[in-house]
Amino acid sequence: MKKSKLVIFIIALCLIACTLGALAACKAYYPPSGAQFTSTAKSSFSRTFTQIEENKTNFKNRWRDGMVSGNGKQGVIVAGSPYSDTLIYQNIHFIMPNGNPRVNPNTADELEYVRQAIVNGQEYTDDQQYLDVYPYHPGAELRIKQEEREYSDYMRYTNYETAEVGVRYTDSKGQWDRRTFTSSADNVTITQITSSSKKKPVTAEFVYDNVSDFAKWGEGAETGLKYKKIADEEGFLTFVAHYPSFENSELKEGGYATVSYIIAEGADLQTAQYDMPDEEQYVGQSNPGLKVKKADTVYIITVSERTFEMGGIDDFAAQTEFALVDELKAVVKAVADKYLDAEGYFDYEAALKAHTDIFTPQFNAVEFSLGADVSIANEDLIGQHLFQDLSKTELNSTLAERAYYAGRYAALCCSGTSTSRLTGMWTGEFNPDWGSKYTMDANVNLQTSALNTGNISSSPVGYVYFILRQAPDWEDNAMATHGFTKALQAPVNTDGDNATIVESAYPYPFRYWNAGTSWMLYPMYETLLCYGDMKIPLSDEFDLNELKSVLSPDDEPLSDEDIAAIQSRGYLDLRTEILYPLLVNAANYWEQLLTPEYYTKADGSIAYAEGKTSLEEGESYCIIPSYSPENTPKNYNSPAAANCAIDISACLSNMQMLIELAPAGTDTSVWEGIMQDLPPYLFDETGAVK
Repeated sequence: MKKSKLVIFIIALCLIACTLGALAACKAYYPPSGAQFTSTAKSSFSRTFTQIEENKTNFKNRWRDGMVSGNGKQGVIVAGSPYSDTLIYQNIHFIMPNGNPRVNPNTADELEYVRQAIVNGQEYTDDQQYLDVYPYHPGAELRIKQEEREYSDYMRYTNYETAEVGVRYTDSKGQWDRRTFTSSADNVTITQITSSSKKKPVTAEFVYDNVSDFAKWGEGAETGLKYKKIADEEGFLTFVAHYPSFENSELKEGGYATVSYIIAEGADLQTAQYDMPDEEQYVGQSNPGLKVKKADTVYIITVSERTFEMGGIDDFAAQTEFALVDELKAVVKAVADKYLDAEGYFDYEAALKAHTDIFTPQFNAVEFSLGADVSIANEDLIGQHLFQDLSKTELNSTLAERAYYAGRYAALCCSGTSTSRLTGMWTGEFNPDWGSKYTMDANVNLQTSALNTGNISSSPVGYVYFILRQAPDWEDNAMATHGFTKALQAPVNTDGDNATIVESAYPYPFRYWNAGTSWMLYPMYETLLCYGDMKIPLSDEFDLNELKSVLSPDDEPLSDEDIAAIQSRGYLDLRTEILYPLLVNAANYWEQLLTPEYYTKADGSIAYAEGKTSLEEGESYCIIPSYSPENTPKNYNSPAAANCAIDISACLSNMQMLIELAPAGTDTSVWEGIMQDLPPYLFDETGAVK
């Protein structure tokens, strides 16, 4: 299973490289606004596109050909079709409820049984089901419909330095251009559609696609949602949905919405009606959209968000007012007003500059050049150098450079609010593979491996927020699975909201993954090595009051006065107030797990002696149960075993970091003793760790 995940990740990176490579430098592009690319080596282009079909369920490969923009929270996937384009909007926190539990089952009383089974070489079983967390899901999909004509000179591109996705083509009315970016400054996605090079105006219709158009629709709990579309001639186009209601879900009265504000300069907007969706989930009185005729320029400002307080699902169909929708309307209207120029027109370039002042310096903080051929389109590069001749052992320099910048761009787009999901921050399907959750036993670790050395300043901040959001659940995990107090145990998977260990079936005993906390804290230690001491701004991405225990290195939690002082200054110190206390509580887990009763003999075998209070010379602790995720020992028919190398390494790393970061005068003898008494690594006949 793990190999499959890694293959998916590698393929996804290659697809990003395919669609987000380096733009041809044959000719600079000058849209009507006068903007142009500053570096064609840091852009990507394609001469082809894949259109998302309307009024039918799409295959998942269709949206994956899109080009993307994002700011870590909001994002968009642009298909790039000339006359029936789609923009699939994203929010990194969108997860679809299901009927699975959200509370960690209390299995601490099973710990001794499992330990005895392992030390005696006996098989053990449990009756735990494989209960997954909530899957990621897309926001609304906006379709831009225009009259179809014969066209030529088609190009779609992504400018990595500005995070703009563009579509450009020529027909009988001239050259047409669309540009879209997700703003790091204003937390919205903005699209510009200009009149043609022959001054022909914009005529278009705007409507949200039906939910059943999304790939993999109907394969999960999303069939229990209700939704409607709303349009008005003020320019607001709204998609609002109520989540499926499960009694045990924190989102049982929740929902999500996407609101687009459409500005048609030089023309009026009118509402339009379309065929009613043939779906039981649609409860709107009509299926409205907006249309514009002969506008000089059209702008679309969009934001997506969720709420936990939409009301009961049974009341949704009759509901006409939504607090969430009103909030989002205010957001997009405020952005529209913020960038009005002296003549009262929306200034796209000003909005773009506010964004690029934040985004561009981060992208350009690292340069990488292999003398790439920037004249070749993505699909040609992939065809010629990736799949055509698989016998080649030499890596093509253009492919390598293009893949590097694609990966850097994707990493930056996923930074600042959280960290990368399994599919980055983008999905055009319901029920994405592995739920597009945060998989922390390999995938998150690989995807964030360069978050510090990559010199993207917003990446460490988003990663810290990601950890702080889930840390209280880690404390609950340690108590529920092992009965440990003031200790932390990270899960293998989290959906971003819930990090309790609900996935604990026999083939995947995630409740015995000991290494997770220490492993997940290590990137913050690397942040200190790369950036030095750092102040992490407070954010509504986490609840400081929920962190009183885990951010205290002492037995007593932080006091109300401590919290008030932190709130007053507006930040947490990464070294002293975040990483150090988390490492202390992670060490508490290891200290309670390691007991002389379960020990490793000098010959490497493991043993148990009831009441044993100390280790003899030549003996070491036995880490039991010990689990290397998705691996099973050859000589023992159980995934959970003893003394896995990952646990030895993680425990050692935890103690080393802790001793280094401890304030002067701290008694570190217990941590030093744990390091000295860890079991040795074992090696096979090839010299590999086993």
